[in-house]
Amino acid sequence: MNQSYKHKGQSLNKTIIRDILYNKLQLPMTWLSVKEFEERIKQYHQQNGGKPPELVDHNSPVYGILQELIRDGKLERKKEDGKTYYRSVLRDDPIQKLLIVIKEEYDRLDSEIVSLESRKAQLEEILSEHGN
Repeated sequence: MNQSYKHKGQSLNKTIIRDILYNKLQLPMTWLSVKEFEERIKQYHQQNGGKPPELVDHNSPVYGILQELIRDGKLERKKEDGKTYYRSVLRDDPIQKLLIVIKEEYDRLDSEIVSLESRKAQLEEILSEHGN
C-alpha cells in the first residue's frame, strides 16, 4: 500500500478516477475496453488504501474521462466487433512499438495456455472416470 496516496480511505469517485488516469496509471500500449480501464482503476485505488465506490454508477465516469484523454492527444480509440477500445497514442518510437508487439504476442500466448490447461483438465477428468 502506498502510504502517500492522497485518496487513501476515500471512496472512488469521478475526481479520483480522473487523477488516477491522468497522474497515476501508465496509459496502456495495448487496446483496452472501458470495463478493463474500470477494473485497473478500482484495483489501483484499493491496493493503495482507497475504498470502492459507495454507489454503483451505471453511467461510468471512466468513459467521459477517456474521451478527455483522446481530446488531450494522450489516447486513441478504435472500434472492433461493435466494441470500443482505447490505448496510449503511439509515437514513432521503435522501442515502444516493439514492446506493443511483444505484449500482444504474450497476451495471445497466455490466452492459448489458459485454453490448453482447460482442455487438459477436461481430458484428465475423462481419463479418471474411465479408470486410467
